[in-house]
Amino acid sequence: MTRAQIHLVNNHLTTKLLEGSRRSTEGEQALLELLCTDSIYSIKDDFDKGIDANLWVTENLVVAEHEFGGVLYSEAIAPEGETPRAGGGSSIRSRINGWKPNHRPTVQVRIAPTSSNYQVELGFVNEVPDISAVRLLSTTTLTRKADSFGVAVRSPNVSSGGWYVASGGPNTTAQTAVSTPVSETAFAWATLLVAVNEQGETRLWVNGQYDNTVARATTMSVREGHYLWLGADRGSMMIDYIQIWQERSPL
Repeated sequence: MTRAQIHLVNNHLTTKLLEGSRRSTEGEQALLELLCTDSIYSIKDDFDKGIDANLWVTENLVVAEHEFGGVLYSEAIAPEGETPRAGGGSSIRSRINGWKPNHRPTVQVRIAPTSSNYQVELGFVNEVPDISAVRLLSTTTLTRKADSFGVAVRSPNVSSGGWYVASGGPNTTAQTAVSTPVSETAFAWATLLVAVNEQGETRLWVNGQYDNTVARATTMSVREGHYLWLGADRGSMMIDYIQIWQERSPL
């Protein structure tokens, strides 16, 4: 091969190179996507070094000292002179609102409820929630406390239990969709993955399974920065890890 014939690959470790491969299954491509460090920004925190104040803002969460690998759990604690939240709710959010829907942010967490009567939200919100960003009242009705959001919601207000996905944008009614109910038992771990995109769509995977359910709000503020938000309004939870990533450039 002559020097003129040499062609160096210049898109290594990018999603462009990954998409050019037709030999991987969809699941394998999803895993390999995490290695595309040149085009994807990724954070994973196992909490084995405690709660990093440079990454997270937390409420009523502490590190389980005797759990190897790092585990957070809810505790009804409060700063000196303040009253703990009723019901022992807890939350963790990203310190910076740098996650933008048009960069296709995705979050994966491994969590376990410590009680059956709990409301949990996982996803992206453009405002710092007080107690909750979205409250699910029924299978089709919710109240919103954030201007723009894409979240998965679990609520004891819904008799069937399970998780739902919801998207919302300014001056529009939030769109909700039924997702596959999850059989939840206290202290039973489950892996949840929530993804939003530039079309205002929110999707949920539970233990790697996706049921083609999507909630879409066309007016979601897709260019605006959002916080990663994981909050339990009622009841409590344990958190094993949080992994979050998005494209470095808008789509």
